[in-house]
Amino acid sequence: MIEYEWDSAKYLLNLEKHKADFIDGKFIYEHECKITLQNMRDGEMRYMDIAPLNDRLMVLIYVVRGGVIRIISFRKAHNPKEIDLYNQTRKDD
Repeated sequence: MIEYEWDSAKYLLNLEKHKADFIDGKFIYEHECKITLQNMRDGEMRYMDIAPLNDRLMVLIYVVRGGVIRIISFRKAHNPKEIDLYNQTRKDD
C-alpha cells in the first residue's frame, strides 16, 4: 500500500490557491497514463506527474522520502508546455 504525506500548512495553502485537494493527488500518482518528469532541487529528486482527473489535466509535484510520497503541490495544468508535453507523449503511445 502506498503511503502519502504532506505539510498541513502547505495543504491548506494549496487548497485555497489551486482548489485541488492533496488527497486526490494519489489518483494522479497511481494513474496508468501519467507522464513523469524529474529534476534535482536542493539535493533531492523532485517528480512532476501529469495526468487527467475528472476531465481536467492535473499536475502533482512530490518527493519520495523513505518510501513515502510527500506531496508538495497539486494543481490544474496551466502551463502550455505541460499540456503540450502530455498531449504529445500520450499521442506517441
